[in-house]
Amino acid sequence: MNQRDHSLDFLKGIGCMLMVFSHSYVVSNTSLLFIMASIGAFMGRLAPILFFSVSGVVNALQAKRRPLRYFAVFAGLFAILGLIYNAYWRPDFGTGIESDIPQIVAMTILATVIVEKTFKNPTVGYALVAGVLALLHFIVGPLVPAFPGRQFLFVPLEGPGVFPLTPWLIFPMLGNIAYRLADTTIRRIAYGLSGLLVAALVISYFMLPSTVYKPFWTDKYAMTLGYFVLSVTLLYVIYAFMRGAGTKLIHPLVTYIGRNSFPFMFIHIIWIRLFKYLDVTNPLIVWPMVLVLTVPTIMLFDRLQKERVERLFLSPVAWVIYAVALAVQIVYIHDYSFLLYVLGLVFAYEYRPLAQALKAYFTPKSQDQAPVPQQPTSA
Repeated sequence: MNQRDHSLDFLKGIGCMLMVFSHSYVVSNTSLLFIMASIGAFMGRLAPILFFSVSGVVNALQAKRRPLRYFAVFAGLFAILGLIYNAYWRPDFGTGIESDIPQIVAMTILATVIVEKTFKNPTVGYALVAGVLALLHFIVGPLVPAFPGRQFLFVPLEGPGVFPLTPWLIFPMLGNIAYRLADTTIRRIAYGLSGLLVAALVISYFMLPSTVYKPFWTDKYAMTLGYFVLSVTLLYVIYAFMRGAGTKLIHPLVTYIGRNSFPFMFIHIIWIRLFKYLDVTNPLIVWPMVLVLTVPTIMLFDRLQKERVERLFLSPVAWVIYAVALAVQIVYIHDYSFLLYVLGLVFAYEYRPLAQALKAYFTPKSQDQAPVPQQPTSA
């Protein structure tokens, strides 16, 4: 597909905006604010599910354009350089190998390209990969004992919530399946899953004790079976909705956020922490103000880094310097710093020049572009 699908940017933009609900520090002093905060927290949990699924579709659409080695190198660099986002949330994360959004995106790039290049019918490939990942998460994962790096592959046995490869890599696979289904088929699946979900919610409400019922349906990081069913259902309902009435809701501002998802991810955290520092915790203030401040900040930095800074990061020397600064931040500083924010913004904006440089390196020149051999000078 050569023409950009704006519905994908729109969905990614929605996912970014939902992050604000999930990441904000808000306090509910009244019943109304409690209800709002609860709804916001629930909606915010859907952000990575929507974001990962759309990322999988976007990468799959680009898979045939470049050789596998390009995607493998770019994914590896993206995962390593993206550690700066891990450090945003956990400055001491260097004590253990953990996966977060950039690492899931990197593995999504690699996995979708392999499926697209390997399977004659990629939908079958995505279904097989999703099935294997589900098996690893629900059956194998709980049996695997603790070992260094376990939290990179499986849900941690204890500790803070992270984004291990299983189960989160499932959602790019399911997103690609949903994107390829016919309109009638995806609507039927969405209706069927919705009916099963409602029945399961009602039955489990009467069968499970409250101490089990609530986490079974709400524990995002453990990705319980109930939360997985809820996530898949909502994912397919959203994709089915976008095939019809949803396309009328596409707004250029939201698609702009979707196209600049990584700048949004880094910049919205700065504003959220500012409100926390100022002890502003009312969701009616925090949520709209973070959005209002984040979008123009994205535009400002985008304008400041255009051309000169972008050209600078087409050079491997700039990325070597960046890698050294990243190592200093991760290994020695172990705290929030001005360097942390600068490195985050650099990664958010300049990974595209890195992709351009790698494309130029891995794309063979055509005969028309190849240099013309010099004729030898006669004696």
